[in-house]
Amino acid sequence: DSDGAGPEPAPGWEVATFDPDVDDQSIAHLPNYYTILYGLYPINFMDYIRKPQRYLRHANAANADEVEVQPTEMRHRSETFRRNHLLHPNFYSLTIDSEKTDFGR
Repeated sequence: DSDGAGPEPAPGWEVATFDPDVDDQSIAHLPNYYTILYGLYPINFMDYIRKPQRYLRHANAANADEVEVQPTEMRHRSETFRRNHLLHPNFYSLTIDSEKTDFGR
């Protein structure tokens, strides 16, 4: 709208395309990134890895149904990282919701 009364365009992410020459390469810092996410939100992170689209829908993520994620591929590719970690103690004491609001860490 030229009068400025129309809705503001929503900020969005640019959708990346898969490039087999680049995207199948190993990323050196990926294990560290996994460790950080697992350390901060272990229950939510594992829930996302198990069922990514369901997790995004329940998190009210914008355009969650447009995100193309293959859960079995995600689990398979993350298995090596998972094996390098002990079971996080939050699995015994927190829930998916309480983990997000626990500021005692």
